[in-house]
Amino acid sequence: MKIVFACVHIQRSSRAVPLGAASVASNIKKHFPDDMEIVIENLYLTDTLEIHIKSIKQHQPDILGLSIYLWNRIESLKIIERIHTALPECRVIVGGPEPSARPDFYTENPDINHVLEGESEELIIPLVNQLLDSSSETPTITPQSLGKASPNLEKLPSPYLDGTLPMEDYTGVLWELSRGCPFRCYFCFESRGHAGIRRFAESRILAELDHFIRSGVSEIFILDPTFNYDKEQAKHLLGILAEKAPDIHYSMEIRAEFLDEELSELFSDIFCTLQIGLQSIHKKVLKSINRSFNQQVFTEKVYLLHEVQVAYGFDLIYGLPKDTLPGFLESLDYTFSLAPNHLDIFPLAILPGTELFDLADSYNIQYSEENSWIVTSTPDYSENDMKKSQQIADAVDLFYNMGKAVSWFDIVLPETLKPSEFFAMAAEFQPQDTETIDPLQFQVEVVTHIFNKLGSPELIELAIDIMQYFWVTNNLFQEGPINGLADGQVVNNSLSLAEFSHNPLDIVNICEQGVNQLADIKDICTYEKIYLACYIAESEFAVYFASKTEYKFLQAALSGNSERSLSYRENPKNRESIENMVKAGLLL
Repeated sequence: MKIVFACVHIQRSSRAVPLGAASVASNIKKHFPDDMEIVIENLYLTDTLEIHIKSIKQHQPDILGLSIYLWNRIESLKIIERIHTALPECRVIVGGPEPSARPDFYTENPDINHVLEGESEELIIPLVNQLLDSSSETPTITPQSLGKASPNLEKLPSPYLDGTLPMEDYTGVLWELSRGCPFRCYFCFESRGHAGIRRFAESRILAELDHFIRSGVSEIFILDPTFNYDKEQAKHLLGILAEKAPDIHYSMEIRAEFLDEELSELFSDIFCTLQIGLQSIHKKVLKSINRSFNQQVFTEKVYLLHEVQVAYGFDLIYGLPKDTLPGFLESLDYTFSLAPNHLDIFPLAILPGTELFDLADSYNIQYSEENSWIVTSTPDYSENDMKKSQQIADAVDLFYNMGKAVSWFDIVLPETLKPSEFFAMAAEFQPQDTETIDPLQFQVEVVTHIFNKLGSPELIELAIDIMQYFWVTNNLFQEGPINGLADGQVVNNSLSLAEFSHNPLDIVNICEQGVNQLADIKDICTYEKIYLACYIAESEFAVYFASKTEYKFLQAALSGNSERSLSYRENPKNRESIENMVKAGLLL
């Protein structure tokens, strides 16, 4: 018997790993090693429904399993309908957060044969046993009461260690160290029905880590909702990561209030990015979703990370009960005062199965079932306010997150503007297609627009120089030679070229001396045309101040213009210049 788990991801990325389905598949393999053929088929919302159906049909499954989440619910239901027509004998099993929260909705669907609620690794075993027995009538639903039956994590096989998830098929890893959440945030489904945290055995965790290291994994996303809830456990694990694999990039979710100096230092011993759920700074808003907040404590704890140079970001939610647009903007300004590496901003979603879903009517919250349960308005947050917030969130994502602006945003931010005011103005320039626009281009357009509007056009070139320098230096490719020219010219492939109106190294030096206002920097800097080549040489960042002719030669070399490149190299006047660029590591 063949079972296909169709896993519908948002898009192709290092996080598109079907860990939930693979964990279920792994336990099936353990119990039925000879009776079941298991296939995991990765699908993506960026592809068409036709591609999805074709990918599934090619396997001719007897059973189709789907994990249904907020983001893939609509596409999953379309797949189920089409598969029922194309493969009428195929039985369909669904699980995941959506069916767990709304089992009745899915059991009423005539195209679905079985619905699994909650964690399904053990639930599916008797069901598969029944399906293998063709004479057995199987129930429409195999229920699990939330908060009661949970699998014994120590008995579950690892889908990484048993080969269910071949490491060569994925660019990143989703890593479960535990399940459950100690908190009861009303908007979150994570802890509904489960009190406390259940941990996987350390022997399994260590074996998986060794497997990741041997496989050359470069990025791991730890799924624990609050990695540092148990400080001592977190410190123990961080010590292991620092000893065994400090150079893998780890992404973790933490709570700021559980930080201390020792824990912050341990985070700094590994290559990591921490995500901190703030949501709002207003106590009445947070009380409505069963959260608390002490601004002074939060600030002090975050500064512990800042002092040891650990990268961190925040989550904000707009449209929360009792929040307003001005209140959301105050939360936004506070987050920028803490210089986050990135800032993720989401509209509130009223997820089925959460406490907030049950309270939505009493709060008079309006939301759209068709659009992923996203809030459209509240008594204090109008539909227009929600749209404005989304525009600001998009501007922050493109300008600040994708534009990697953390190191220079305070310098470019006009003295007269709060961050929220800056991004409200940036939202006026929001492009229709944010997926194709170059973030640096967007930054240049926004800054030009804002400084012209403020009557300070003389600061535009300096601001662009700062943004362009950091954009180039933050986006260098790995060092190494390429041979892209017909004449055999070999160029360092990390090379990036840029023109400036001021020496960017002078600007950086001035800022390091404590001068952080554009107008003051302009008074000190000298206007001069600079042609800069930035690259990696011997694993170190390097710059080369090129002449205009050298700059044009390097442009030709990078673009593959062999005729222009060869003409420059054969000119005896340029021999010294070529030798200098070879010594500098630009030409290899």
